[in-house]
Amino acid sequence: MKKKEAAISVSQPKQSKSFANTLFVVCNTVIMVLFVIVTLYPVLNTLAISFNDGTDALRGGVYLWPRKWSLQNYVTVLQKDNLITGAYISVLRTVIGTLTALAANALLAFIVSRKRFLFKSQLSLFWVITMYVNGGMIPIFLLYKNLGLTNNFWVYIIPGMISAFNMLVMRTYMTGIPDSLEESAQLDGAGYMTIFFKIISARPAIRRRV
Repeated sequence: MKKKEAAISVSQPKQSKSFANTLFVVCNTVIMVLFVIVTLYPVLNTLAISFNDGTDALRGGVYLWPRKWSLQNYVTVLQKDNLITGAYISVLRTVIGTLTALAANALLAFIVSRKRFLFKSQLSLFWVITMYVNGGMIPIFLLYKNLGLTNNFWVYIIPGMISAFNMLVMRTYMTGIPDSLEESAQLDGAGYMTIFFKIISARPAIRRRV
């Protein structure tokens, strides 16, 4: 009898645990399916409207499947003269903006992370404040106008070159690099630019090789 009671007491926690696991899997699956439906529905609805006739789409009622199939919407968009120009500007903005932002934030983070640099804590606090306080749309527009950035391609590049968040992340990474690496490089006659390019910037690649 004692053995049977012990076996029953052991089996009960296992059954409760398996029930809890099954309940978790069911609830998790339902939530994930609902999340996928909520995420995909706007995309599928936009795709269905794009393949539907434009005049007919104004009536509404197009959800997941076009009511009146038509490719005229795509033909109209592809015939626009500024489509290629927009794509060209998007590519240039992405490539040039990424490279310039990476270079500017990395150099600024390297300067602020140096122990000999004065006012580094004050400047770091200043950049943190800029993450929470914004001048507003109108002052920013007036600033761009006074700088001659309106109707100019460089309005996509220059304002986004410095990001306080990205700079602080890079500064945190550079602060964690041992000082012995920089000191040994300085003993060999390396300057700050050499240290930045050959030690700070090349360290992730070196670690991957190792």
